[in-house]
Amino acid sequence: MEACIKIEVIVDDVAEDDEVQPAFVPASKSAIEKLERVRVETAGVCCSVCIAEIAVGSEGRGLPCSHIYHEACIVEWLEKSHFCPLCRFSLPA
Repeated sequence: MEACIKIEVIVDDVAEDDEVQPAFVPASKSAIEKLERVRVETAGVCCSVCIAEIAVGSEGRGLPCSHIYHEACIVEWLEKSHFCPLCRFSLPA
């Protein structure tokens, strides 16, 4: 019986910690608007948001950490989270 009580206390503590920190914080609109437009010139550049290759000659958006994504993919991502999906580089929130 004592073990069950300890487990409940631990679970309650974890739930309280989760409530303190918001799950997702979006990037600021100005940070999203300032993303560099990058022309993809080599094959094999993949967008890690949709897991699809970015076509050679097309334009992607680059983050300050140098990762490149499809514009629609990274804008949708950054409207939910201010971190780079690959390296967790933090954009202004």
